[in-house]
Amino acid sequence: MHSRTELATIDISRQFNASQEAVLAIGTNAIPTLLELLQARDSSSEKSRLFFVQRQPSLRNRVRTAREKHDMAQAGFMILQKGAMPAVPDLIKLTRHKVPQVRLRAFEFLVIIVSPDMKSLVPVLVPFGHDPDPENRRNASKHMQTLLFFLSPDEAQAAGVYEAFPELRNSNSISPLSH
Repeated sequence: MHSRTELATIDISRQFNASQEAVLAIGTNAIPTLLELLQARDSSSEKSRLFFVQRQPSLRNRVRTAREKHDMAQAGFMILQKGAMPAVPDLIKLTRHKVPQVRLRAFEFLVIIVSPDMKSLVPVLVPFGHDPDPENRRNASKHMQTLLFFLSPDEAQAAGVYEAFPELRNSNSISPLSH
């Protein structure tokens, strides 16, 4: 957008509804594309091209940044929700991807799909306690703290939560199942 006038011409609700209808119509056939979008990365040549395209409004809608592709994948999984259950095995595999951001993004997309069955995500998240990327470990600890609300202390211990996330052992979070 280069002016307020351009901004005022956007009908976001119409665009969202059209996108939602398209994803729902495509259904599970959208999953391979959503998985590709989840893994998108901007190469240095793409970054150069994106810089050029930013200055060419007529081309802007044809080129997407990796971040925009990630957002599109997230929106697609949010629209499909439980309808994206066939993607769960692939998303679990992607939690072991070589790129740290892909690993965590895959986990976060799993949350969208399996919710409210949060207990099922504990075995997927435990390995993140040993993730080589410190940012992933921090974010995983926050996610695990939330998941602890769905586990009794004995279940958390048996699942290896406290071994992977020792900082959560004496967490002040109280599981509703521990009463």
